[in-house]
Amino acid sequence: MRIEIAGAQITDAVVEVLDTLQNQTDITKLYLETLDEVTRTVILDISGIDEAADKQTLNRLRVLQMIRRDITTLSAPPDADNPANDTPAAQL
Repeated sequence: MRIEIAGAQITDAVVEVLDTLQNQTDITKLYLETLDEVTRTVILDISGIDEAADKQTLNRLRVLQMIRRDITTLSAPPDADNPANDTPAAQL
């Protein structure tokens, strides 16, 4: 199966990941806790001595937070209660 929605490819693999994130909260919690732990570790890596290394560390932190935000959005869509979303465009 493959559905394209606004350019996004929704395949069986994507549906499986979404199902896991939305229905197995223990896995979502584990993912987020691991990201938070890695984020704390990266923060401790900032030395203030090597500007280039610190810049790379800050970029890593930014990416980790983007990953965290995306996992949170996929696991609990913030617009799920939006009335415009009450009518499925397609349901399989």
